Amino acid sequence: MRLRDDDGLEGQIHFVAQQSVESGSAPFVGNVQQVDPGFQARGLLTILESPDSFGRLDIGHGERVVVEFVSANPTGPLHVGHGRQAALGDAISTLLEYTGWNVDREFYYNDAGAQIANLAKSTQAHVRASGGAPLEIPDGGYHGDYIREIAERVKHTEIKDKSKVFNTARIEALEVENLIECAQATMVSAAARRESRGAHTVDDYADTPQHPNGRNDEEWLKHSLWHSHSNSMTYKPVKLQPLTTESIPPKVRTF
Repeated sequence: MRLRDDDGLEGQIHFVAQQSVESGSAPFVGNVQQVDPGFQARGLLTILESPDSFGRLDIGHGERVVVEFVSANPTGPLHVGHGRQAALGDAISTLLEYTGWNVDREFYYNDAGAQIANLAKSTQAHVRASGGAPLEIPDGGYHGDYIREIAERVKHTEIKDKSKVFNTARIEALEVENLIECAQATMVSAAARRESRGAHTVDDYADTPQHPNGRNDEEWLKHSLWHSHSNSMTYKPVKLQPLTTESIPPKVRTF
């Protein structure tokens, strides 16, 4: 297409539009029209007058579709890619809704199964290593330093509110520190206990008549004491002879 030199910019625009109409529509173009310069303003006004219905189609006829997106892996840190996929998945879902589909959005947490089991075993390995044992990551385990970094970051917690009265930020920081310390105590003491007992139920120890459900009263009927300053363990015996009541012997937990 050759523009005419004697036309100004407006004339050249009209000339290009006329030539486009005369050349016909492409197979994927429904219609080609030449319109006056006010077309865009009128089109924008139409959109503003009906923002909720403009552009809606009924291609899907109410048929149900499921859009699964993000599905962040809980065994590793979140990153910017998860946010990108969240925006993309939501945009696709909205586009499908606008074209007549009945959309269900799904986001899986992946908080069960083999991945979580490997994460737990990897965490146990790091806990043992923090007590001086060699670091032995199991097959299929996670080698990420973020498992240790979470606890390390708490040491550098800082609050901006320095007031001494009604300082809720300080209380929250102390609560976080306490939660992390409790988690460390639980992990270290659980990793050191070579049995399966109560809430500390693991599948590492066999269920035998001598050790029902993997519980070993001969060696592990004792209280675990974790020392935060040295990250070490000591134990004290369980008192089975109360001063004022009869003793209740340990029994196998059944359901």
